[in-house]
Amino acid sequence: MKTICQMMEHLYWANRQLLSGLSGIRSLDRETMTLFRHIAAAEKIWLHRLEGRDNPHLSLWEHASISELEELVRENERNYKT
Repeated sequence: MKTICQMMEHLYWANRQLLSGLSGIRSLDRETMTLFRHIAAAEKIWLHRLEGRDNPHLSLWEHASISELEELVRENERNYKT
């Protein structure tokens, strides 16, 4: 269990690092934002699977703004920790 907890803490750290790096860029590449949203949406879908719930109806390949990504990452971290 310790290893899984460490892996999740690394995931939270990595997501925060990515958000921090992206926040400092004035002109964000659409493909980069779409790819990061894909990763965050997949994290949310996996959480639902682990909990035995139906998957949320999320499009995996959608563009998102930095503020939308920040909210999704915060929500994922909060829900995984719960």
